[in-house]
Amino acid sequence: MICYKLLEHPNGLALLVCCGNCEVEWLLFLC
Repeated sequence: MICYKLLEHPNGLALLVCCGNCEVEWLLFLC
């Protein structure tokens, strides 16, 4: 599975992507 998480940064939003187990608050998407 691939999950995405938006984090706030001074210059806007940064998108983090991780493969494997992710935290519950992350949005989960099927690969």
